[in-house]
Amino acid sequence: MDAAATGDTISVAAGTYTGDVTIAKAITLEGDMAGIPAGPSATPAGRSTASPYTGESVIDGRITINPVSPGTVVIDGFALVKSDSPVYMNGSLSTTIRNNIIIANGALYGATTGAGSGIQKISSASNATYVVQHNWFKGGFYGIQINQDTAGSSWLVDGNYATTMNRFVQTFASMRATATYSNNRIVDVVKGIRLAESYAGTVVAFNTIDASRPSGYAIQCGDNVGGIWVCESLEVYGNVLQATQDALYINYVKGDLNRVIGNRFTGSGTYYLRLANPQSPTPTVDATGNEWNNAGAGPDASKVVLTGTTTATSPYISSYSDDAARAGDPGFWPNPVTLAVDCADPSGCSATAAIANEDLGSPSVALDLDNGEAAAVSADDTIPIAEPSPGAEAFAASIANYVDISVAFTTGTPPDSYTICVEGSSPTKLWHYEDITDDATSNPVWNDITWRELPAETPTLTPVAGKLCGQVYSLSPFAIAGVTVPTTTTLARSTGATPSTYGTALQFTATVAPDAGSETVTGTVKFLSGLTELGSCTLSGGSCTWDASDLGVAGSPYSIVAGYQGDEASGDDMEASNSAALAQSITAATLTGVLTASD
Repeated sequence: MDAAATGDTISVAAGTYTGDVTIAKAITLEGDMAGIPAGPSATPAGRSTASPYTGESVIDGRITINPVSPGTVVIDGFALVKSDSPVYMNGSLSTTIRNNIIIANGALYGATTGAGSGIQKISSASNATYVVQHNWFKGGFYGIQINQDTAGSSWLVDGNYATTMNRFVQTFASMRATATYSNNRIVDVVKGIRLAESYAGTVVAFNTIDASRPSGYAIQCGDNVGGIWVCESLEVYGNVLQATQDALYINYVKGDLNRVIGNRFTGSGTYYLRLANPQSPTPTVDATGNEWNNAGAGPDASKVVLTGTTTATSPYISSYSDDAARAGDPGFWPNPVTLAVDCADPSGCSATAAIANEDLGSPSVALDLDNGEAAAVSADDTIPIAEPSPGAEAFAASIANYVDISVAFTTGTPPDSYTICVEGSSPTKLWHYEDITDDATSNPVWNDITWRELPAETPTLTPVAGKLCGQVYSLSPFAIAGVTVPTTTTLARSTGATPSTYGTALQFTATVAPDAGSETVTGTVKFLSGLTELGSCTLSGGSCTWDASDLGVAGSPYSIVAGYQGDEASGDDMEASNSAALAQSITAATLTGVLTASD
């Protein structure tokens, strides 16, 4: 360690190394498992998460990172075990901690606040970048403890697994750095992500959090310890959240930039969303597009507390289509799309494309050049962006996805204009955020560019089924959406009564109509009681009937909701909707007969 120069890499073979390590220069420390992710899987392939940590490079001691010269400290591929803070960051500059097993082994759940952390950051550093990615955490009072950091610095906590601790992330007052907490799997904790305060640039996205311990909070923001710590400009996207107390608790909520979109609230906790102690002026919260654990019937008023705020919770989504596979994908966009950019340079060119940011979906980008060269770009590591507002009212409830694209030309002359195309089964509109004024001012707005042609020097566009195109002078950002029509679903008992005897005739009829226009609605209606699907039927002429004569006694009484699943088969896309609940009780049939004795 002492002999290494700034920028060097030190490789550490598998085995156990006892004692503390101090790093005071920008070096890379690689264990035998460097490059092999330890998270977010509970059982990471090729890694050992329990003593004796077979095959791992084990450091049984503390790694202390002291202030260093410019550069980045990297710790990759170790098993780091110590009773209190295996990694201790003392005002260090940029640091990356990835692919490690991190065990604060003297401090599992139930220990006191003095029990330590997996990673502890105790003082500020200017303009530093911290990445904590693909690690496996267990034990400690905190998985990651951030005492303070300055504006200009940034944190990315991504793709980690955390279990058996009081809370995974804890920030304190004076945390002013921007931060993204994404794609983490957090289980068996009291609090998943606990933010003492939030200012611009805090994103919590695509995590799965199960705060299953007593008084559990999946996400909590804001506090009043030695002064009010406000929560503002908080972005919460695409998470799957359940907790024994609050799935999402925003305390001392402030401002008009808090967004809670595309999450799944589940479990039987006290609250799904609770807003408290609003700060003046009246704060606003966008809580649309969430799934509220009740098969699309909307948020339960007893589990959603919106004290003193202006909060929108409608529209909401009916359900995730595949919980196991989606693992936090909010489900606004059922199929990935492909964006293609055509280069119009007649001499040909080569270039690379990248997604800078995305919101609520996982599209891929392909750059289609005149010379046939194409380059696919992964969207796995992108982060949500805030919705630019001017003109966004045109999206209404149909907005599905934002994406920000950049193209870098390595050879050839960049064209004056581009043709951007979207392919997929769902989108019917394409918008672009752009400034089309001729003056020197910058006043960008969202414009509908579906099959828009720019002046004559660009190729003529011919509409093609299953594809959307539009011509633009610049590339980002874009919005992809479907034009949808709200619907109303009603449910009636068409045969039978309540209570009903098991086995007797019992039928329910669902009717679905568009809120605007006269188009006949088609598609499927599911009949649900809570989260249990009881049956389904296919609409014909806007209605359909489900035969419920075999509805069982065991589940009685039922609270039956007809859930229309939406339809994109023809014409305008019909939005999903749900009926009011209808109570139904089933009683056991009485067995009668004649008993005959014989010799």
